[in-house]
Amino acid sequence: MHILPGTDPAPQDYGDTLTPDVCMTQAYNGVAAGSLTRFMGVPWQTDGTSCNSDADYEPSSYLSMPTFWGPRVPDQVFALSDYQRAASLDPAKQGLQATKHFALRSDWLRDVRGRDYYDRLVNMINDWQLLGMVLPVPAPPPHLPADTRAEMGRVVPDHGSYQNDPKYKLVTRIETVDAEAPPAGVALAAEVEEAPPALPSRPRRRFRQGEV
Repeated sequence: MHILPGTDPAPQDYGDTLTPDVCMTQAYNGVAAGSLTRFMGVPWQTDGTSCNSDADYEPSSYLSMPTFWGPRVPDQVFALSDYQRAASLDPAKQGLQATKHFALRSDWLRDVRGRDYYDRLVNMINDWQLLGMVLPVPAPPPHLPADTRAEMGRVVPDHGSYQNDPKYKLVTRIETVDAEAPPAGVALAAEVEEAPPALPSRPRRRFRQGEV
């Protein structure tokens, strides 16, 4: 195939009539993304959602693992926001929180999944360019793997800065509780609470042969 460079678009105008000659000769004189399936009834972009066997539950066809035909796309991704949280935490003080954020995964189709199969197809046709790509993270911090990869370039709805989200502030506060020292003169409850009195126990009885 004559594959066009990434910067060269595929020809789009083949005249007023799509004749067999145009389809067999001119249509494939330069192959770019989507060229091989451009004349199908549904645009090629929907392959990323329509060929996902794990997207919808049908008892007769459900598979316990995600499978795809044609496109090589992820099922879940390490979102950039989760990477930024994991990278910003001090592993010496907040190691569990850093591990938690590093282990979080988000659905790749979370913004285009829609209500059903057909809604998902339409959303993918219109918004496929908004999806992110999984790419290596440049210079991750030492407490994360050197080959860390995260979803980048995703265009998400603008709901304002996440730092203004009350949930974000609450989680940030919770993550720093263990790092704070108790005020002077305040003892931990476990240190001042007296041990409960031991419960009386009955003496252990021995059974003779034949009693049991």
